[in-house]
Amino acid sequence: MRTDRPRPARTCDMQPARMRRRAVLAVLLITVAGVPVLASQASAAPVPVVNPPVGGGPVVSQAFETTTFEVGPMGSGNDSASGSGLVPRPSGAFGLKSISFDLVDEQGNSLDPMAVMLHHFVIGRVNSQDTACPGHRVGGFPVEPLVGTGMERTPIDFQDPYALLVGASDTWGGVWEFMNQTDQTLRFKIKYTIGVQPGASSLNTRGVTPYWAGAVGCPGTKTWDVPGDGGPGGVATRSWDWTMPADGVIVGIGGHMHDGGIDMVTKHEDGTVICTNTANYDMGMLMSIDRCPLHESVQAGEKLRVTTRYDNSQPHNDVMSAAVVFIWFGTQGTGVADNTYRQVPPARLLDTRQPGSVPIGPQQTVAVKVTGVAGVPDSNVDSVVVNLTAVNPSQNTHLTAYRSGSTRPGSSNVNAAAGQTVANLAIVPVGSGGEITIFNNAGTTNAIVDIEGWYGSAEPAGDRFSPVPPARLLDTRSAGGAVGPGETRTIQVAGVAAAPASGVSAALVNLTATDVTGATHVVAWATGETMPPTSNLNVVAGQTAANLAVVPVGADGSFTVVNNSASTELIVDLQGWYGPTAANRYGSVSPARVFDSRFGIGGPASVLGPGSTRTVQVAGVGDVPATGAQAVVVNLTGTGVTGATHVVAWATGTPMPPTSNLNLEAGQTAANLAVVPVGGDGSITIRNQSATDQVIVDVQGWYG
Repeated sequence: MRTDRPRPARTCDMQPARMRRRAVLAVLLITVAGVPVLASQASAAPVPVVNPPVGGGPVVSQAFETTTFEVGPMGSGNDSASGSGLVPRPSGAFGLKSISFDLVDEQGNSLDPMAVMLHHFVIGRVNSQDTACPGHRVGGFPVEPLVGTGMERTPIDFQDPYALLVGASDTWGGVWEFMNQTDQTLRFKIKYTIGVQPGASSLNTRGVTPYWAGAVGCPGTKTWDVPGDGGPGGVATRSWDWTMPADGVIVGIGGHMHDGGIDMVTKHEDGTVICTNTANYDMGMLMSIDRCPLHESVQAGEKLRVTTRYDNSQPHNDVMSAAVVFIWFGTQGTGVADNTYRQVPPARLLDTRQPGSVPIGPQQTVAVKVTGVAGVPDSNVDSVVVNLTAVNPSQNTHLTAYRSGSTRPGSSNVNAAAGQTVANLAIVPVGSGGEITIFNNAGTTNAIVDIEGWYGSAEPAGDRFSPVPPARLLDTRSAGGAVGPGETRTIQVAGVAAAPASGVSAALVNLTATDVTGATHVVAWATGETMPPTSNLNVVAGQTAANLAVVPVGADGSFTVVNNSASTELIVDLQGWYGPTAANRYGSVSPARVFDSRFGIGGPASVLGPGSTRTVQVAGVGDVPATGAQAVVVNLTGTGVTGATHVVAWATGTPMPPTSNLNLEAGQTAANLAVVPVGGDGSITIRNQSATDQVIVDVQGWYG
């Protein structure tokens, strides 16, 4: 930090040489006797949104609170001193949105840094692994550095929908060093003000991970010596490369340097500059370091490099250079719907029941290769359309499908009770290695993945999509009677309801089975083509269940459905059509929970009673743009159901359709994918028909 040699010509040394001390930027779990910890509340204040992500807007609107804490009082004569110990934090679980630092006297007045300098103050999560430097331990304990400051005292803030998530049981430790540069013995306190969103979690907030990337390697708090042999204007540099463990988005980069530091530059592997943290001086003292608010995508396996520059016209000993990089390990949508749809003959990509495969265990994942197979190309594939089936789980569970190499989202695709076989359609972004990942929450379960098509932006373009007001194409309860074992029905799409008479290549339909006499499955395919070796809907005796399907149509504009065994009534509701003249392209997003009646996300925390409706904002939420979205892809989940009911979703401000999206029974938790037109105000409406239930809405994509 300090040096007993003259500073560069552009600065002025205002401090005695004996004040030089080495900085130790780490977190120790040591209780410091005689250093009381104080806390006081401050008034709430908003944090401005800077450089918002594509789509704008928070994932969910939450209360914002600020709390001020103090560590001290402590003191020293004309010397430096340091300390460490447990430090206070807001109670409960929360998302840290901002933090600022100060050094104050016992009356709370800010101290002149020319008199007392806060060399550093770092807060870390005890018994948590350092992400950038795994295995790094301090005082025998694993510690994850979270936030900190030094002379620069640069505030840290995260724009919506990002926050640093803190658990209710997390313990914070702190380490600090200060320098009293007067001839008096002074008493002072470290003050920090934290802005939080209470109750923030991975279900409603994008949690960032702090990477303390030191320019001299791991840990990020290592020091190095500037030799001072560069002559006037000479510069010394040090660099360190580190590899991204998963796809992500850098949302901000701050930095810590000592006097003599010029800047730190973080770059992509190809040399493209991501951020330059420049040191700013006043009266010869480093007073601030520029911080970059960003939304810069990085990929799994990509190497990033941080390079620091110091004045090398004179020596500077034991200096530090830490770029503090905050990363959300997920994938950000482009905000542009630029993908069109290509059908492939339905094919089974995964069946863990087959020889050589094993069921997926609790909290376990399996990767599924989806590119370069079954008619899907090796490259330029944004997302795949798959039918995901859970088969005979050992206990109640859910499956989540997501982009390989990214953080698992806090949402689910399939909910299945022990012993059930349940399917649900999913549109899943493709990740590293051309794979998607399937996660099983509890127990063991077999899983099946059938591919139906893919989205991409490559030319020549594929089919676009046009949503339609939901229309019932078939209801065997009122026409034709139940479908027996092996029986088929042909369903006309082209020229029916709002679908055009020509140019329709596929239909988006909701398939529902009810009054089922035994276990069976239903298959849908283009009329005149060979029936595929896959299924679209699985049901058991007495069950009413639905599943969305993208079904190609034959030359006559129709498709065929078959019931495998037992007998069942079938209902087919049209939700949209695909073709070269359809209106909209597809935009992929990272799944976001936009409504959860259990916890008050996106609306009141209350059950939906018979006939109850809720309006759910979808435009401008997560990665869905504020304007231009004609329809959204949502996963609708019902739970805590007290009796048989169904849920309908439609565009706010338009008539409720005479169809349904999700069918539920007492005690059941079930999900179904739906493509819902967006109302003029950017919202959709959901309605519960009867009994009471809790409803969850996860956005998975959009059309525009």
